[in-house]
Amino acid sequence: MVHLLSPLSCQKAAEQATSRECLLRILTSVRFLARQGLALRGGDADDGNFQQLLRLRCDNAPALKAWLNKKTTTTSWLIQNEIMEMLSHAILRKIISDIHDAKQFALIIDGTQDLGGIEQEAVCIRYVDRKTLKPCETFVGLHELVSTTGQSLAAMAQDVLIRLDLPIAFLRGQTYDGAANMSGIHNGCQAIITDKQPLALFVHCGAHCTNLVAQSAACAAPCTQDAMQWLQGLGNFYGASIKYRQPFADVAISQCLPANAIKPLCPTRWLTRTPAIESVLDRYSVVLESLQEAKATDPQSRAAGLLDRFEKGATVLGLMMALRVFSPLERLNKSLHEHEQLQSSTNLPLCAHRIHSMSYLRKQTATLPSWILILSHYHAEGSPLEG
Repeated sequence: MVHLLSPLSCQKAAEQATSRECLLRILTSVRFLARQGLALRGGDADDGNFQQLLRLRCDNAPALKAWLNKKTTTTSWLIQNEIMEMLSHAILRKIISDIHDAKQFALIIDGTQDLGGIEQEAVCIRYVDRKTLKPCETFVGLHELVSTTGQSLAAMAQDVLIRLDLPIAFLRGQTYDGAANMSGIHNGCQAIITDKQPLALFVHCGAHCTNLVAQSAACAAPCTQDAMQWLQGLGNFYGASIKYRQPFADVAISQCLPANAIKPLCPTRWLTRTPAIESVLDRYSVVLESLQEAKATDPQSRAAGLLDRFEKGATVLGLMMALRVFSPLERLNKSLHEHEQLQSSTNLPLCAHRIHSMSYLRKQTATLPSWILILSHYHAEGSPLEG
């Protein structure tokens, strides 16, 4: 009887080793796709990235090929989701361990709506790594809300801290945008959190402040505000139909200029508009010529109105003025987002330098007309508008 059990035990051990190897290859395949940000399946579950990757790995793993031919292969969407959840929990545990080592931490929350109109709040934790003494900002999850009041946001924030086993006693900072439900001094999320932890200092998001400065500056000058509106109209015009984009591309190619179309502006992110402004100013002759062609071929289109506005010097001057203000603020905004610039000791000199340069520009405009300064600046840089 012992002689019969020994071969069976060896066979069972070999099968377990094979199953363990195949399961490990399935798990590492899911991890690879998740790490690269690739979808596991396409339109057909049997022909997606996950299945194709497993078939490719079968070339070097005959045991995996035999495993996938079984009736039960542990590659269903339920197993895929379970593996993804295990990976996410492992990463989250490592992040929480680092935060526990640092002890003190800060909370960063910002929300937006997805395509389905569902409000989701992105939660990040900021802490100082004890080994490198460098500040870290780590994303820890998205959380759906049914209400966006300050009470709901504060309750969500406290629930996240409890789930992550992060005591609110070690909370030392809060960073949100300037909305009343987030930064309100009475019923805002920061006020409610501060009542529970007075040491949690609230700081208005620096990038959001910079964006508000750019918006305020643009709206303070009617010339610049009108120019940005017409630039938005130009982007919508070219984006409406290929019959308007193609003549623009043809004219640009004939003048040996980039043929990429001018896109509409983001209505809220003011510090992403510099590329669009530069694209128009660098190809202003292309814009005028393509609008003239569109006006001739389709008199009922918006081309006539856009051509009339872009032929006026006020529009050109407004775009130039906007670029002089937006460009340095956008560079500051990018610096604030860079990983190397997370320390306040580095950010403060950057902000101080930008304030000094903007103040110097304001003093210049107080002594000379702004259009002289703008045109002289572009003349020194060799702008294509010289002709």
